[in-house]
Amino acid sequence: MVPFVLLALADAPRHGYVLAGHLAHRVLRQLAVDGLVTAEWMLGEEHLHERAADLRRQAERIELFIDRYRELFAAQETVNAAAAPRATTPKTCGQCPRPDKETKMNPQNEAPTQDHAPQLSRREAVTAGGLLALGMAGAAGGPASASASSTTSGTAAARSTVRLASVTTVQDGGLLPRLLAPFEARTGRRVQVHIGEDVYAKARAGEADLVFSHLGHKDTQAFITEGLGQWPRTVLFNASALIMHASDPAGVAEVADPVAAFRRIADARAPFIGSAMPGLAYIADILWNAAGRPDKTGWYDGTGLGPEAAMRAAAQQRGYSLWGLTPFLVWQKSNPLPLRPALYGDEMFHRVMVSIVVNPARFPRANVAGALALQEYLLLPATQALIQNHRYPGLDQPVFWPAGRDNAAELLPAPAGTRAVPGTGGG
Repeated sequence: MVPFVLLALADAPRHGYVLAGHLAHRVLRQLAVDGLVTAEWMLGEEHLHERAADLRRQAERIELFIDRYRELFAAQETVNAAAAPRATTPKTCGQCPRPDKETKMNPQNEAPTQDHAPQLSRREAVTAGGLLALGMAGAAGGPASASASSTTSGTAAARSTVRLASVTTVQDGGLLPRLLAPFEARTGRRVQVHIGEDVYAKARAGEADLVFSHLGHKDTQAFITEGLGQWPRTVLFNASALIMHASDPAGVAEVADPVAAFRRIADARAPFIGSAMPGLAYIADILWNAAGRPDKTGWYDGTGLGPEAAMRAAAQQRGYSLWGLTPFLVWQKSNPLPLRPALYGDEMFHRVMVSIVVNPARFPRANVAGALALQEYLLLPATQALIQNHRYPGLDQPVFWPAGRDNAAELLPAPAGTRAVPGTGGG
């Protein structure tokens, strides 16, 4: 690795150290992929911009060293010139950094050249490259890290924590802890989780690196259109459900189609309790239209109750209603009424959830690299399979479904042992 980096430095302009450092980082990444160097310190460094600040500081140190080296070299040249004078031509180029510097004939006795952009000599490149490699190793936690400043250590500690703001459903459904445990074990990162419906308020306050919510969350659109977050990635679906009394007076447990179930409820004139929640009222209206718009008189309560009140009414009237699957399951633990969920595996009841990484241009202190690493982990085939296989206690069907495939093909992690083909969607 070192000779390759030094070769790049030797042929680079004096102010090209950062670019050469990026090249060195890419070489190290490939060596880690090939198994030639350890990859632990590469974790979390998926994006080179996170190392730019460290590289700039190393570049400044290198330039100070080179300035001192040039001064010593110039002093030695002065001594040599006094002992054996050489033909020189005064140079008065206003663009050059040192107006009193001499213009020298090159070894081939060609026309004099002006050194407007000094190049590093091989010897200078070796010295500069050694300092750069030492600085990169120190930033990476290698042997030189013992001399790192407390500021750098604090930054590294902050970069090891990813702040996730998530809505409640994945926590209530028991999925989120199962998703995060393997990520933390594999990467060494710690995920600091905030659970609530105020996820975008947390992000706006600079207190989240990654937001996990429904795409239809009331604050999602504004967060994206105002440039506060990057483009959403679809991760999974959660579900609403048809909540029915245990007696099932309309016999909907015998059918797998929500429309057929709703038609049975209408034909039996069994009580259906409408919800005041807009999303649930929307689903009920779709079912009513798809079922042929049956007369609602005497069985359809469209007054719009809150979800908990609707559940109590359904239990009391031996009827049906709609609610989110996980909030119903959590509520039922403390309210053991004779109700159970049905038909939540149908796509009509599914609602997509997305991850959104904050925009580093708006939140420069955010751990964007860590957020992107977590987001990419959520889209891995193994993680998507974990979502599919997760079960809520007492239920033998999934309560969450993978949605990674709904992203653009180029955003999906390539399956192991295959090579992605750009521009192919696969249907």
